[in-house]
Amino acid sequence: MPNDPMIVAIARTYVFLSDSSMRLLRIFFLLGLTTALVAKESPVETPTMPLAEIEPGMKGEWETVIDGTRTQRFGFEVVGVVPNFIGPKRPAILALATDASQILSGPVAGMSGSPCYIDGKLIGAYAYGFTWPKEQALIGITPIGDMFETLDKEAQRGDAPITAQAHRVLPGAGFQARLEAWCDLEKARALLTGMKAPERSAEGEAALSALPTPLFASGVSGRALEPFAPALSALGVEPMAAPVGSASGLDASSVAAGTALAGVLMDGDFRMAGVGTVTWREGDTFLAFGHPFFGTGDVEIPAAPAEVITVVQSVQRSFKLSNVGEVVGSIRQDRLTAISGELGRMAPTTPVSYRVAGSDGQTRDYSGRVFRDRSFSPLITAIGLFESLLSTMEFAEEQTLTLHVRYAIDGHEPLVMERTATGPSAAASLAIEQWLLLSLLMDNPFTEPVISDISFEIEQNLGWEETTLEAVRSLSGTAQPGQSWNLGLTLGRYLKEPLRESIAIPIPEGTDAENLTVFIGDADSADRLERGWSSGHISSFDGMLDFLRDSRSNEKAYVLLLRPASGLHIDGQDLPALPPSARMLMDNERVVTSNTTSRWQTLWEQAVEVPGVFSGSYFMKLNVR
Repeated sequence: MPNDPMIVAIARTYVFLSDSSMRLLRIFFLLGLTTALVAKESPVETPTMPLAEIEPGMKGEWETVIDGTRTQRFGFEVVGVVPNFIGPKRPAILALATDASQILSGPVAGMSGSPCYIDGKLIGAYAYGFTWPKEQALIGITPIGDMFETLDKEAQRGDAPITAQAHRVLPGAGFQARLEAWCDLEKARALLTGMKAPERSAEGEAALSALPTPLFASGVSGRALEPFAPALSALGVEPMAAPVGSASGLDASSVAAGTALAGVLMDGDFRMAGVGTVTWREGDTFLAFGHPFFGTGDVEIPAAPAEVITVVQSVQRSFKLSNVGEVVGSIRQDRLTAISGELGRMAPTTPVSYRVAGSDGQTRDYSGRVFRDRSFSPLITAIGLFESLLSTMEFAEEQTLTLHVRYAIDGHEPLVMERTATGPSAAASLAIEQWLLLSLLMDNPFTEPVISDISFEIEQNLGWEETTLEAVRSLSGTAQPGQSWNLGLTLGRYLKEPLRESIAIPIPEGTDAENLTVFIGDADSADRLERGWSSGHISSFDGMLDFLRDSRSNEKAYVLLLRPASGLHIDGQDLPALPPSARMLMDNERVVTSNTTSRWQTLWEQAVEVPGVFSGSYFMKLNVR
């Protein structure tokens, strides 16, 4: 029962009434109690104070949770108004915290969005602070009027799907760069390490800045986050590997001004969620944070109430440690001055499953749901894959991993692939490859597909299974048209005896007096040789899927018989031997088509099965007589 004096008085009077003689009066009091309860719990519009009425010296309070779900209030005194704080005509209210506990902790990550009141009127959200306070706590308050503009953006959006809006892609990682990186893991690692977070000067560290939204990664170790740290930093995210669990007993009614709210990026066995504070709620609509979450505009991020375990005090950065409840709605706007969302409206997510068959014969299953975003979803999915591999008891540096992956794509045949990795960085290599692959699928120039389901199955074997090309030798004399020419390969294996293979290469008729080339190499080298790095010949999403499906297996050695060519790949078609006139016509800049140069024509090809991962390449000239 609410702790209201009027309601308590009615209830106590009701208890002392006689059942026999005062029945009518009891009914009267019961009606009075019900009316009082309804009036008490009905939503009432929150009064606000316009920025023009706020003056230095005014005293107020902000409301937030520092333990559990119960809100508490802390005092502040207005210092002044900063007119162009986060942009032209984007002011902030500067105030001085007056409670000793808040002066000690300084700005607290996760407190952003805490509603601030003067004389019971909402003036805005506590959202900014100085990183290194000293015996004082200056805070920045985003005016509530600027926060309400976020609701205008949502009204303009209406029911427009998120796919109609622009997204941010990873800095420096356009489609071509990511395609090349997926084809070459060294390029992938360079792409990752080349990403950097926006640099901060010493003056920037001392400036009034947005309170960071702690992104808790529960069930994910710091080791699993490490390879992806550059990409996460480039997106402005600093995840914290923290023991964050699930909060029970929270529902949509738990979302109220001053309570903790989480944007849930991944839920399940691996959980990643950013936690802040609710500023305002009316009906099913809420405002929170007082600054951007990621700043991506129109979004669909699952939203959940949260409870605060405690405030971790730190000289560098204090933060709220929180548990997250079940998803009850979605964040729909991620704007300069606030995030806003709607309770009861669920954001679409993609189920992801990870199955690891260990070398001990045990199978371990992990699962979760990832929110749909072209920048974050590939990263989060890959982090879950890496953690799945790291968390097995059989994990060791000397291991070989075979990954079977299936991406279900609405309106298209599923993309099914197999990849193998070996050596001390096998797990990281597979995770990085899948980050790039899913990034290619979700962020391509052709369409915005719906990835409806993702499944990974990993087979783990102890020991390094790596095969390398050690030697190539001719086993025949002169190559003649219509005859077979024999080639000998010596394949080295890690800590094992080498393998020897004999390959019979058929020499086509009509190649008299030609200078052909025999190529022996791994999958990546063969793919690069045949179709080059360029994605220019991919002209549709289906063409991209075919490109990925046609990629060779890295568990095989490939032997190709090649003829020099001066052709083109045009809209997915291989034209290896164009006459000069046709080549000149297609090279004309007025011809609008997707084409890349073809240097070789493949006359014959054979794949050789080898143990584990194959690497190496070699070219051999072959004169046909």
